[in-house]
Amino acid sequence: MMKLICLVVCLITIINNLKTTSAQGNNLYLPPEESKPGYDYKKPSSSPPSRPSSPSKPPSNEAHEPGMPFDFNYAVSDSETANNHNHNANSDGDVTQGEYRVQLPDGRTQVVRYTADWKNGYNAEVSYE
Repeated sequence: MMKLICLVVCLITIINNLKTTSAQGNNLYLPPEESKPGYDYKKPSSSPPSRPSSPSKPPSNEAHEPGMPFDFNYAVSDSETANNHNHNANSDGDVTQGEYRVQLPDGRTQVVRYTADWKNGYNAEVSYE
């Protein structure tokens, strides 16, 4: 029964397509529209963006204000998730020194020792154990 319904639907579709094709005739081709040679580009209505300003000079020695001294550390050692890392840092207000350790997936430990101050920026030494 299902095959018969599918066959009837296919035949009706074919007959309808034949009727629409014969009603339109055989002259379906139209010549292409004439096009102008080159591009049809309209000039932008706004000007291009300006160049970004150059970075400002770092502050002089007189402008530097020391930060707040601090000393902290923390450690995580979770054997269930193999999440092992720690971090300690201290600062006298001008220079910050610290170290952090992270256990990598391959079993090594990445050790980062750093110093940061307002003149030299952040400087790090990375090693592996």
